[in-house]
Amino acid sequence: MLGKLKKLYLKEQFNPKILGLFINPFYFARKGLYQNVSKLITNLNGKLLDVGCGTKPYENICNVDEYIGLEIDDEGNRQHNYADVFYDGKLKNGNRHIPNIYQTAPIAFNSAVTWVDTSTLGSRSYHQQQPRGTSLFNNSEANIVIDLLKQASEDSGFLASLSSIVKKDEPALGVICMYAEQKRIIQQKFREHIWADEFKSLVKIDTVDSYQGKENRVIILSVTRCDESSSAGFLSMPNRINVALSRAMDRLIIVGSSTMWEKSNSDLPLGKSLDYIQSRSTHNNGYKVYGANKDFSLMGDENE
Repeated sequence: MLGKLKKLYLKEQFNPKILGLFINPFYFARKGLYQNVSKLITNLNGKLLDVGCGTKPYENICNVDEYIGLEIDDEGNRQHNYADVFYDGKLKNGNRHIPNIYQTAPIAFNSAVTWVDTSTLGSRSYHQQQPRGTSLFNNSEANIVIDLLKQASEDSGFLASLSSIVKKDEPALGVICMYAEQKRIIQQKFREHIWADEFKSLVKIDTVDSYQGKENRVIILSVTRCDESSSAGFLSMPNRINVALSRAMDRLIIVGSSTMWEKSNSDLPLGKSLDYIQSRSTHNNGYKVYGANKDFSLMGDENE
């Protein structure tokens, strides 16, 4: 009897009927999801890998040759024993070829990962907020992003090489903003400058939420958030940071204050990322940290 009730409960979580109205707080979302999955899943064939399969709620509506459920290897998943395969939850870099076009590019694009540290600007590194709004923006970070884009646009050789490795009208340079207001500010500053049409077509400026499932050759990430209290806000959420840091195919440039992510925030995703970059920046050319000058150029750039 207990087993039947458990099966009924699980069914009402993912394919809810009338009973689900009373026991499933996500009734409408789950019902809509199940209906749409049911329509789309008929297009699948061959072998299907369900990553994060949970209780495999969609297995019985799949008409595939083989359905494989994959889950993180922990005590709970082992005990429930729904998954066919378990993994340790760690990701490994693939061996994808990165084109050799970055070593002669502007300095910020030389390393695989670069952190542009705005803490050198003191209080100018702090974010701002519109009087009637809730979203944050950071004027100094926006100026640094524009300066980085200028450097790329003025290097004709790098620009030609970058254009050659993307499809027509496909952006090669993506700017990810952690806040919608920061996107608006950077877009506004971008429009205030004169750019070649060819370069404009290579640039995409958007929010982290809009970047899920997308990627670009080069990503410039504007962290935005920084204040005296070092309050992390929603930047403490691993899923948001995971999206932001994993959209770059070749080069990732992070613009933000190191002071913000040290000490009290060192255990947060961005704090751990900063520590990883800093610990390798002195002996590994793949990782670099540069301070920001008052004119928003990079400290240590011999071309400045």
